Amino acid sequence: MNVIRRLRVHLIISIVSVLMAVLAVILITLNIILVRTEHADIEHFTEILIDNGGMPPAPPMRKDVKRGERDAVKAQNVAPQDMQLQPPDEPTQLFLTEPMVDVASKSLSQLFAPRLFGAGEFHNFITLRITTNNMLCEISRQFNFFHSQAEMYAVVSQIMAEQKERGFYDYLYYRIAPCDDGSRLLAILNCQSELAMLHRMYYSCFFIWLLSLLVALIAAWFLSDRVVRPVEETFIRQKTFISDAGHELKTPIAVIAANVDVLLPEYPNNRWLQYIKSETDRMNRLVKDLLFLARDDAGKRVMQIGSFSLSNAIENAVLPFESIIFEQGKTLEYEIQPDISFTGDEQQIKQVVIILTDNAIKNSDEGALIRVTMKQEAQKAVIRVYNTGMGIKEDDLQKIFLRFYRSDISRARKTGGYGLGLAIAKSISDAHDGTLSVDSKYGEWAEFTFTLPLTAFKEKQNA
Repeated sequence: MNVIRRLRVHLIISIVSVLMAVLAVILITLNIILVRTEHADIEHFTEILIDNGGMPPAPPMRKDVKRGERDAVKAQNVAPQDMQLQPPDEPTQLFLTEPMVDVASKSLSQLFAPRLFGAGEFHNFITLRITTNNMLCEISRQFNFFHSQAEMYAVVSQIMAEQKERGFYDYLYYRIAPCDDGSRLLAILNCQSELAMLHRMYYSCFFIWLLSLLVALIAAWFLSDRVVRPVEETFIRQKTFISDAGHELKTPIAVIAANVDVLLPEYPNNRWLQYIKSETDRMNRLVKDLLFLARDDAGKRVMQIGSFSLSNAIENAVLPFESIIFEQGKTLEYEIQPDISFTGDEQQIKQVVIILTDNAIKNSDEGALIRVTMKQEAQKAVIRVYNTGMGIKEDDLQKIFLRFYRSDISRARKTGGYGLGLAIAKSISDAHDGTLSVDSKYGEWAEFTFTLPLTAFKEKQNA
């Protein structure tokens, strides 16, 4: 069932990743559009102020408004004349329209309090003229705030120090434009409420994204269950068939093998009986491998956990191949570090080494070198099985551990392989929290590396 769980996890990750990526693109695009729209509105309003000499345009009048009312509206937009701001000896109140307030006790955001006039318009502004002798003259304003000359000079000085034609100073957007008489026109917009709205939009979008992530995970969990269920049922039927077929095949194979063993002493040179025995042995190994993998898939693996000498186990697994390697005209080298212990299933660990050594023999030609080494590195036992010979193609390195996969079919048929040995070795390695990897240079050599944790798996079993 590990395969089904992995399939379900991959499906959930795929669904959630796609949905969240699409939602992120939508939210980011929405934020970019809003930011650009706000900036465009700010730029547009400052352009109007600059083009209008620092004065906002008069609002359009309805036809039914009387002439006197129109003049009153226009009078509201007439700029104060000759109200110059000179560097003061002491802070004084400018343009006082309400009782004096303590400027020192107020922050910049309180002095420049937001005041919007009309949806989507930036009327929270002040325009100043900077004369050639650096005198300041207020032209127009729609700020509802109080300020001292020192405060005004501080703000303007900071803006002028930026030496930019336009930009942001804190939450204030400014634009400087030269005039024909050599003076400069400075328009300042208070964008605090607009920037605060954009920040709220950022946080809201991020919260929506997180909430959508949770919803997507829950939806993907239930959706993956429905999608995987037919695959799971098919997989269960397949495993059941393999298990049942394996058990059913064991009896006739055993009967055939027993009959051949009885006949061989009477007909020792009968090649047909030799063929039957050889194929029966191969079929018997195939059935055992299929049953092993079926039990592993069903989570019914039987492991005899115990502490044993890993050094002795590796040596006992390799030595029986010494005569076979010698008969085939190959060379065996092995270097095993002594006194290394491991807690696990000794027979299964030996089976991995046998599979790797047998694989090295089958995939090497006469005169090849087969080398088995085992040594401790940090808190791990590293077993390497190396052989010269055909090697493995780069495209096959990622497929070599798949069931029934054979990179060289003609050689596999010749040596009697079914493509299950490395899959079993990989399964045993995973069950012991180890790793099994392969490296090769095609046409020259191949090396399998089997790594076992010396402490982690033991502590896991004790827990």
